[in-house]
Amino acid sequence: QSVPFGPHRVVLQLGQTDLRKWTDGRPGGQTFPAAVAAARGLSVSRIETSVASRRMGGIFSFVGGVPDEKRIRSPAESYQLLQSLIEFLSEGDRLKEEGLFRVQGAEERRIEIQAAIDADAPLNMGEADTLVVAQVLKATIRDSTEPLLIPDSAYEPLIRAASAHADAPETLVREVRAVVDGFSPTYSAACGLVFRFLAQVAEHSKENKMSETNLAVVFAPTALRPPNLDPMAEMMNMKHSIVVVETMITSSGSIFEASESLEVLVSPKGTEYSAESI
Repeated sequence: QSVPFGPHRVVLQLGQTDLRKWTDGRPGGQTFPAAVAAARGLSVSRIETSVASRRMGGIFSFVGGVPDEKRIRSPAESYQLLQSLIEFLSEGDRLKEEGLFRVQGAEERRIEIQAAIDADAPLNMGEADTLVVAQVLKATIRDSTEPLLIPDSAYEPLIRAASAHADAPETLVREVRAVVDGFSPTYSAACGLVFRFLAQVAEHSKENKMSETNLAVVFAPTALRPPNLDPMAEMMNMKHSIVVVETMITSSGSIFEASESLEVLVSPKGTEYSAESI
C-alpha cells in the first residue's frame, strides 16, 4: 500500500510475497523499490530510505508519488529535449559505449533523470550515465502521446515501400525520401536529427556493437508506430518497419537535409534544455 507522507513524499510498504517475487526474479539493473513502485503507478524521483528482508517484507520512503497527468510538450520543447540528450551522448567517447540503447542503465538513476526532466529541472550528469541517458532518449520517443519522429499518415506508405522494394535498396531510398519530403517541418526536423545521430552511433559499431541493423531492431517499434495500435498488425509489419528504420539510418545523409532544424518553431516561452544542464 502507498501512504502519503508530506506533500511529495510517499512511504511504500511491501509485503513478504512482493519481496520474494522480486528477489526470485530480479530484473537486471532495477532496484526493488523502483520496480514495485512503477508497477503500482507511482513515480520515484529519489529513494530516501530502504529497509527490506525476505522474511519481513520492506518499507521504502521516497520522493515522488502518484504522477500528475502526463505533461504534453510542444513540438519545439520535444525537439529541444531530443537535441540536448543527443548532444550529451555525442560528447567525448560516449558513442563508443558498448550496448548503447540496448543495455539498460541503472533503473533508479533513469527514474531520477526522467523525473527531473518532467519537472523541467536541470541535472548534473557524468560519464557513468551514458547508458541511462540513451534509455531516456529512447523512452522520450517511445512514450510521447503523439509520434515524435514519423507521423501516423506516413506509416502505411513506408510499410508498403519496404514490402515492395526491400531487395532494391536504391529504389527503397527514393521511396522513403519521397514520403519524408511530405513531412511537416516539425517531423522533418526531429526525424532528421535522430536518424543522422543514429548513423553516427553506427559509425562506432566496432566498439558499441550497435550496427545499423541492431539499431533498427531497437528503434523500429519506437520510431515507426502503427497508428491504430493493433498488436497483430504491428507484429506482422515489424520486419518491414525494421527495413524502413535501417534505411533511414544507413541513408540518412540523402534522405534528410542537413540544414533542417526546428529553430523557426521554438517558442521563447518553451522550456530550454542544454547538454550542460543535463
